[in-house]
Amino acid sequence: MSQSVLAVRHESEIYQCVRCNSGLQEHEPTGLACATCGLFYPTIEGVKVLVSDPDQLLGKHAEWLTERRKELETRKANATNAFDEDLHDRESLALVEQSYDGLLANLNVVEKQMEPVKQYLAARNQPPSLFSELEGIGWPATEMVEYFYRDWSGSSDAQALEALFTDAVERFCSEKESVAVLGAGGCGLLQKLRRSFPQTYGVDLAVDTLLLSKRLLDGERLTLHLTAPHLTFPVSNHTVTLEGARQKRTGICLLAANVNQLPFGPASLSCVITQYMMDIVPSQGRLAAEINRVLVEGGVWIDFSLPLAMSAEDQFNSLNLSTFLEQSGFDLLDRKMHRVDVLDLSSLTEWAWSSRQTPIMFVAKKVSEPATPRYNYFAEYFAKKGEAIWDKVPKRVVDIALTNERRFTNSGVQESKGLTVLRPNNPRAGSFKVSHQTAAMTEWLVDAVDGTRTLREISDLMRKDFGPNIPPDQVLQFFSGLEESHLIEIH
Repeated sequence: MSQSVLAVRHESEIYQCVRCNSGLQEHEPTGLACATCGLFYPTIEGVKVLVSDPDQLLGKHAEWLTERRKELETRKANATNAFDEDLHDRESLALVEQSYDGLLANLNVVEKQMEPVKQYLAARNQPPSLFSELEGIGWPATEMVEYFYRDWSGSSDAQALEALFTDAVERFCSEKESVAVLGAGGCGLLQKLRRSFPQTYGVDLAVDTLLLSKRLLDGERLTLHLTAPHLTFPVSNHTVTLEGARQKRTGICLLAANVNQLPFGPASLSCVITQYMMDIVPSQGRLAAEINRVLVEGGVWIDFSLPLAMSAEDQFNSLNLSTFLEQSGFDLLDRKMHRVDVLDLSSLTEWAWSSRQTPIMFVAKKVSEPATPRYNYFAEYFAKKGEAIWDKVPKRVVDIALTNERRFTNSGVQESKGLTVLRPNNPRAGSFKVSHQTAAMTEWLVDAVDGTRTLREISDLMRKDFGPNIPPDQVLQFFSGLEESHLIEIH
């Protein structure tokens, strides 16, 4: 696609429905809508929510804030109750309380930004999906405070990263019309990239993180609290005010989206940047295929990640990067290891911990389609173009563990259920608590997805065991999410 063709494309023409891959239409003033499958994508305070179930994602964010406040208040009370005047001094108690007060103050900032989300959900009044507890929300804003400080305080590590990316753009991007940063986080990099690209997209799954970033990009101030070196040793507590952009720039768009299901149409971007992404995605091949899809011919992919992998098969990709990229439809243009300081807060306090990492930056150019292109049968179904998906067989690619916990506390015995996803090459298993209903449903699903049953057979069995009111489309949407997260494969 030529530079002139890219330049005349309206922003709404760049997006596509992540459920059926059809084009989207403006739904003023509240968002975008798909005329084919009917899915509505809201815009919250300038952040477009472009995931397969926007209400479910937003609801999980609101629910997490409530749980986080309860957790912090409980931990603060436990720390205060553990204080003994005969053994501890008041100054130590003050430091501990200051650290928790700081965390709660950060939470207040996030909750204020999330008010429009709560208002949207109240107006929609949609019942939660049967599978809503299994929805992920990315890294929430309260866990990103150090990243906001890095991006917006003029830190040396942020400047070094910005220099690496902008240099790669100047050296290898001959066409500079549009760029998407996947895993945008605090979004400080977007300001620099906007100088080179008329259209700059920041993509992240965490809606609350994007809402805070939007404030800073719009030139507002943000006051946050940091504790160093650690919450369990809060010897240095600081309140910092981050100054937003000096000049509000047009052409910067923030999107809440999943990197494995990008809301961009085919051949719609000049460049894609991924930072600390290849080492955390469940399938590097799936990510590479999605980036290939959205890049124009000759478009550039710039990655800056640790040479690690979550799955056993992906560990070979960094060892033979050129072959992996060739199979994914890319030519390797450049590759270099860098030794960098990570979240160095030493300019703020001498107590800050620091670490050095050796990520690899590579630059690759799209030259062809992937060697083994993936056909999206789910999108075909939701676009009303075929029903072949019902005859496909889902197969698990991860192990699932269900746990029953009995915790003996001073207030009695507390029982809970837990779910753990065990990936072959990832020692940090993903674990979270679930309701008894979700635990029962998960156990049923693990048994039903046996590698022989088709999705039609599984859906019929589900409706037989759990009642006929489960919509078939909701079942397919759930399995589409499982494939998107590389928990299953479709055969």
